[in-house]
Amino acid sequence: MIKEQQMIALRAIAIFLLLFAMNCVVFADKHSQREVKALINEVETKLDLIRAEGAQNYAERAVSQIDRYIRNAKKLLDDGDEDLAFYEISKGRAYFKLIEAKKELMIARIKLENARSHR
Repeated sequence: MIKEQQMIALRAIAIFLLLFAMNCVVFADKHSQREVKALINEVETKLDLIRAEGAQNYAERAVSQIDRYIRNAKKLLDDGDEDLAFYEISKGRAYFKLIEAKKELMIARIKLENARSHR
């Protein structure tokens, strides 16, 4: 009798969980306009800084990609699509890692050339 009641309870729980899972809708993160604007400003400031350091000399394409992502994010934000703007500017932010890696590679190449020339 107890086993039968336990099986009925387990089936009811399973059905409930299945129905619950079927009705759940996955929503993207919601980002406020203020949050996205702050992120865009952060990316613009960092881009100005690396430009001042001469990044366009060794990572011109990455710098222009960040510019493009900033423009796209601003347009999406103006159109009221904060979430897409957030993801667009996030892609632009990722290019800073590429620029940093290119800078490290450039420095390593210079050090190698210096070491070779001092032999």
